Amino acid sequence: MTARNGRNALFHARLLRVMDQMSELTQSHGRNEIVSIIITTRNAGLTLERCLRSVKAQSYENTETIVVDNFSQDQTEKIAQRFADKFSEVGPERSSQRNHGAKLASGDFFMFIDADMELTRNVVEDCLLGAAGHDALIIPEKTVGVNYLARIRRIERDACIGSLLFEAARFVRREVFESMGGYDTRLTGLEDYDFQARLEEHGYAIGFSAGEILHHEDGLSLGRHLKKRAYYAKGLRLYESLHPDRARLQFGPRRFLFYVRTMGSRPIALTSVLSLKALEYAAFEGSHLLSSSSARPTAQDIYAPR
Repeated sequence: MTARNGRNALFHARLLRVMDQMSELTQSHGRNEIVSIIITTRNAGLTLERCLRSVKAQSYENTETIVVDNFSQDQTEKIAQRFADKFSEVGPERSSQRNHGAKLASGDFFMFIDADMELTRNVVEDCLLGAAGHDALIIPEKTVGVNYLARIRRIERDACIGSLLFEAARFVRREVFESMGGYDTRLTGLEDYDFQARLEEHGYAIGFSAGEILHHEDGLSLGRHLKKRAYYAKGLRLYESLHPDRARLQFGPRRFLFYVRTMGSRPIALTSVLSLKALEYAAFEGSHLLSSSSARPTAQDIYAPR
């Protein structure tokens, strides 16, 4: 046997071994594991059907869809009743909705998404394959939209892909979620970051999915976006007390340095993202200066039908 033939034989042997491993993973996950996809909503009538159709179109079929609504005033419930396996109404915030959805779930894995998201066709299957050796997975998000804000948000999200600091796990084993006590219901908007931080602090193995989630943000105006950031600021001080070092990296000047490092070769993109982050920072801090809680943005402001 020549050296070349020997290398070819070794390559084919390794290829067959990898294919066997992939086949074992597919077989082990393909028939038995249930994935509960939990979707939280409030006045999501314009986006929910697209989200639910993307769940139904998954290449992996052994799923259940749970919609937990925060007492919507539009067509959200009607749409959910058509497409979801389970529907419930719970408030007052997304963290409580997610925990309630987990209690209703029968799955071995939980996937938490929002109504303005769309699953790519193989993302659940990709997550199950990626879950081998991991307790939770971060699913990369791609912002979809043509308006100026959506384009900036896409640039920002792309810069954060692969970061344990600026992304958070959405796919998690049931026993891990339950051992963590679910999401912290004291937090609003920052419960994702907190859950990710606690996963890391408890030593759970976190990986990244090969599949993606599409996040539709074309209908989001700058004013509504900043109101949402101001609303989320209600839990910022608590989050800072729980994870002080992490919060300094995520919300302090070092975050601006992160974008400089990752986008320094694209000055126009960098300037756009830094300008948006500066406005968000002002909205966060401005919310703390408001002495009257009634003057702050409310959930009704954030989730009013568009």
